[in-house]
Amino acid sequence: MDLEREANKTSYSRGDFMQFFWNSCTSTRAREAGLIRTGYLHSGFSIELALKEVDMSSKQDAAEESNELASMLTASAALDADLYSLLEHAWNDSSQRHVVCMAFCKAAIEHATSQRVLIGDGLHGTALSLIRLHFESVVRAAWVLYGAKDDWLVKFCEPVPVGELSEPQMGPPLPAMLGAIESVAPQAVLELRRLNDTVKIMHSFVHGGVHLVSHALRGYPPEKLVAVLKNRNMLLIILSNVLVAASQKPGLRGAVRALMDQHGGCMPPVRAGDPP
Repeated sequence: MDLEREANKTSYSRGDFMQFFWNSCTSTRAREAGLIRTGYLHSGFSIELALKEVDMSSKQDAAEESNELASMLTASAALDADLYSLLEHAWNDSSQRHVVCMAFCKAAIEHATSQRVLIGDGLHGTALSLIRLHFESVVRAAWVLYGAKDDWLVKFCEPVPVGELSEPQMGPPLPAMLGAIESVAPQAVLELRRLNDTVKIMHSFVHGGVHLVSHALRGYPPEKLVAVLKNRNMLLIILSNVLVAASQKPGLRGAVRALMDQHGGCMPPVRAGDPP
């Protein structure tokens, strides 16, 4: 695709971000095996239910059983290839701000690519834990470009002394970053806030909570993995807007619309009432 062809700027209006809720029930088998002492766990998740639903000797990878998931993985890989091409065309190291922004953009694309590869290999728990890293990298890329103060950038880029493991400067919490971005890209922030409401569950996957254990035992439905990939892809479209803006190259102004036209089929459905 031609990333430099002119087109109208894209809207950020997509997204029906994934929810992780299942009903709880008890498992006599788990109790008889002496594996579980309590019947229920928080947020509607039950390890007993996971043990009841899964036959560990015959469990198969859901990704291999779903044609829809296989198609979504293929479509997502094509989007990734175009994002890497856009990153190469957009790269801008003209200032400290732009260098840091580009680094976050590159990290975000790497997290997104890793999610796709891991889902394709059936390593779903690790893939889901990367949702949080991907989301935070996208938000930080936009915040560095639009909201970070010059003195923060100076402190952030200071050399770390040998043997020092602490971060020099982390910046404000994510909600404050979103607030700083909102005046420049309100529709993007609307989508990011929608995702932030659900991405908190990813803390469980990152820190070894009950969601991680439950899904490790029972697997993850292919249709939910398709939704994860669609939301991942929408985050990449938001990131592409950051890349184009940070590039300071007028010839890339139509790149985001080109990506949407080429890859709209692997995005979440349009919400009722969202602008086209």
